[in-house]
Amino acid sequence: MIQWTKAEDEILKEAVHERIAAGEDLSKAGLFEGIAKRYFAGTGRTAQSCRKRWRWALDVGLVHGKWQTHEDNLIAKMAHEGFGWHHIAAKLPGRSGMMVRYRCFQFGDLSPEERDDRQIGGVGKRWTPQEDNLLLMYQSKLGNDFMEIAKRMNGRTPRAVEGRLQRHRSNRI
Repeated sequence: MIQWTKAEDEILKEAVHERIAAGEDLSKAGLFEGIAKRYFAGTGRTAQSCRKRWRWALDVGLVHGKWQTHEDNLIAKMAHEGFGWHHIAAKLPGRSGMMVRYRCFQFGDLSPEERDDRQIGGVGKRWTPQEDNLLLMYQSKLGNDFMEIAKRMNGRTPRAVEGRLQRHRSNRI
């Protein structure tokens, strides 16, 4: 991955602001493709890399830095209820779906001894053998109703349930 330079950042900012001034919607398909072709041809910068750079680093509408307790609480509640990252982010001004997803999983590699109140509503915590057994039992009874299984799995989201079952199916556990 090639580091973005300050000059490239400035070019990207100007290109995006031109598009905004022209009344274009940043979520419009193809917008960043046009920017990548026009301003970054031959540099290795793709539409995807331009979009990510804008959304993760340059968009002044994003809040960077420390997460507030109320944000963590909302993420935990909505993730447990099965809402997608972008739906959760819509309730958190200045936070993107990718930021919310990262926040949920950034502490996922902590060992059980290291887990503490930074863990977001149980999202990302390690699965125990007892939970795996329960998960497989519920799946055999309820099928792939991840929402219903998650309701019975204390602190697990429907997405976590689905992901764990996929890992079981592929024998990666």
